[in-house]
Amino acid sequence: MAEREDSDMASSGVVESAEVEMAPIDEGEKEEDPGFVPEEGEMAPVLQEEEDEDPGFVSWAGERHPQVLGPQGFRPVWSNVDGYPGEIPSDILEWVGPENPTAADHLRMVGPISSLLWLARFDDLARTMLSPEYATWNEVMVVPSSATIRSLLPDLAAEERIPSSVYQRYTEYPPALTPVASDSPDLSIPSCVTTATKSFSLLSLFPLTADRNLPDKILSVRISFDKPDKLAQRIERDLIQTLGKGLLFSGTKRSFLELQMKWFVPVLNASNTDNEFGPGIYTTSSLAHALFYAGPQGVLLVFKSPDFQDVNIWEPDDNDWRTIVDHWTGRRAATQKPLGWESDVTKGPISVARRRSSTSIRDRGPHTQVVATAYPGAAALARSLCMVIWIE
Repeated sequence: MAEREDSDMASSGVVESAEVEMAPIDEGEKEEDPGFVPEEGEMAPVLQEEEDEDPGFVSWAGERHPQVLGPQGFRPVWSNVDGYPGEIPSDILEWVGPENPTAADHLRMVGPISSLLWLARFDDLARTMLSPEYATWNEVMVVPSSATIRSLLPDLAAEERIPSSVYQRYTEYPPALTPVASDSPDLSIPSCVTTATKSFSLLSLFPLTADRNLPDKILSVRISFDKPDKLAQRIERDLIQTLGKGLLFSGTKRSFLELQMKWFVPVLNASNTDNEFGPGIYTTSSLAHALFYAGPQGVLLVFKSPDFQDVNIWEPDDNDWRTIVDHWTGRRAATQKPLGWESDVTKGPISVARRRSSTSIRDRGPHTQVVATAYPGAAALARSLCMVIWIE
């Protein structure tokens, strides 16, 4: 769950989801293209040496540098590295202004969909979003701190925030089949769930569940969407205050929740952005951070004091932490397994982008993630599930 500043580790029995091929249609980039990265630079396992601070260097999966947006006719974006070039407009300020003081800890970029798509080299789609026909679609979106822009496209398509007819040209399969590990319709909020917290049998909420480690009864409630910091305050005040301490949170999409509640197992999902410790079930004690992953139509899972007494927990030191983060985020492939590579649970800081750096280097952030990376850890986490909060 790299921090949204803050995101996996292979283990036996890990379920791996379908990969989504989203290479831009025109693969023949020209060197005069602003922000262009030579082909061999894009494909190398190590994207760039740490000392390279070339402002034109593209550090995230071949993304262009935000400084070249203006000359191409796109609105600027805010980033947690460069900030915003000038006075921040109101639609971006509501995400990164004084009312959201932790935004830089959770977000990498905030800006219009068209601008972010162009940075990710989806040029046709970006230009389409600028056309009068789709002007009302070109709203501001956020990119979690360790996410790539292209990893968010399946969710944008599923939420109908980008035209599916153009989006399909960038995918190997129809979008409906690619957002999650297998095709699954978006899960609607059960009609029995209201704005008042109540206890339900698990089967009344998830009739297809088969994991015996999940509890028979859980609390559930629905709440209206708000900016993550504000929503976190409301949830803490109105919904979870009576649950006490030792809570962990996991934000997810409804389309993925049904799969997760069928079998509560570690998974690496092509549309997820929180895979920096490898395949796993990601949780954090930072409620606001988890809410960034849930989004406007998402779900928040609340876990109460998971019992990890009989599982193997690994808290990697600085060197091992960097090894696994670099490996699973694609910066540098690991050549030797660290001692804790086969643990059941990995616990460590959520990564953040290095300040004032144009490279892809990640640093240890202020928030902690607890990741179930193997079946014993996932089982312990499943037994501690106490509440499901639906966001609408």
